[in-house]
Amino acid sequence: MSSNLIEDMHTEYYIFTQVAMFLPRRQFWRILAKYPDKTQKWNFTHWNHLLTLIFGQLIGVTSLRELTYIILAHPKVYII
Repeated sequence: MSSNLIEDMHTEYYIFTQVAMFLPRRQFWRILAKYPDKTQKWNFTHWNHLLTLIFGQLIGVTSLRELTYIILAHPKVYII
């Protein structure tokens, strides 16, 4: 029974990862390089910030506070 369970485990990319693969990451960094970076001391990258906001839109949060609570409640799950 346990061998069937291992064979049936999810091995493909998660849906959010598949959506993120369509984003033009190289173009994002090129656009970002045009503007001065005032966030050099942050641990959160611009790319992670974008993905977090997109994630919030997809799950239908109503405020940034709600999104923050979701991310902080599951810090290891939502590492992007």
